[in-house]
Amino acid sequence: MKKIFSTILFILAVYTGFAQEKTTLDDGSSFEIGLVDKKTNIYGFKAHYKNGQLKSIGHLIGLGGNQVSSDKTGEWMNYYEDGTLKSTGNYKDGYQVGEWKFYHDNGSLKEIGKYKDYLPLIEGKYPPTRGEKTGEWKTYFDDGKLEILGNYQHDKMVGEWKRYYNNGKLRDVVHYTEGEPSGLWKNYSESGELLSSKNYDE
Repeated sequence: MKKIFSTILFILAVYTGFAQEKTTLDDGSSFEIGLVDKKTNIYGFKAHYKNGQLKSIGHLIGLGGNQVSSDKTGEWMNYYEDGTLKSTGNYKDGYQVGEWKFYHDNGSLKEIGKYKDYLPLIEGKYPPTRGEKTGEWKTYFDDGKLEILGNYQHDKMVGEWKRYYNNGKLRDVVHYTEGEPSGLWKNYSESGELLSSKNYDE
């Protein structure tokens, strides 16, 4: 169900053109919303920190009659207060889809992975999927070295997952089945010495 913004952050003026109107909040931050495509009823959205720096930019789905839903659509970009890119990816009907990238505040890649495309309920036979992580996901240290590697299925951790120390040495090798620990888990020291092991299937 579509939700109309109910907090002051998303109180809308009546928009009749393509210009965006600025609203400043009590904390000094601000946002702008304006119709950008009459045919598809898509609105542009920008949010700024109180220092004026861009916080986020993207598009929202209009409901008609000058009303805008909280459902995000298309590409969105989010920023840290100093202007460094924080995350970027796409939305469909308010849910994250496709590849998303997240960044450390120093600008280096923090995490990358995919969200399953949103599928609505089909003839009551299949449950909808909304913003589910899927496939391979990687997490990195702020110096660019790999920290975590593993897979998701239906938003749950599955299969083998590996975690590394910053020196590149393996820290853990673990396994999941539908988000639950399974199989053999191993933990290593920074020098590569096996510290512990446990079999969750026994």
